[in-house]
Amino acid sequence: MPGSSLRRAARQQLDRSAADLLVSETEIAHGALIAIERARGHLTQRSQRLIAPSRNLLDSQARQLSHSRELLKLFDPRRQLERGWSLTRGEDGRIVRSVVGLSGGDRLTTTFADGVAHSVIEATAPTPTGQREATNQGDP
Repeated sequence: MPGSSLRRAARQQLDRSAADLLVSETEIAHGALIAIERARGHLTQRSQRLIAPSRNLLDSQARQLSHSRELLKLFDPRRQLERGWSLTRGEDGRIVRSVVGLSGGDRLTTTFADGVAHSVIEATAPTPTGQREATNQGDP
């Protein structure tokens, strides 16, 4: 039967194609696994190269932050008050830096480490610029 040999030839061709397809599928899958492993290795190497500089940067930033924190502590007004300094403000709440501009009757608020004192100016006596009384040199 001529039809049956044609069918058999088609079947054999189909089986060969299926086998070739299976081989190709296996090769592609194997190639994909190799490519994935290679890419994983590259990613691991690159991430390892990034870890050390990142850690160094974080360590440096942590040291800088710690240094800044210490500086802030040194300049903390409360610390200065604890050392014996005081902070005097006028009625408007602004810090008084000089007797210039003050006059009798002005109300002041002076902050100390342990509390606040309110006072009223009776009189002022500015000193010449650049001169300090000998008894006050070195005192806060």
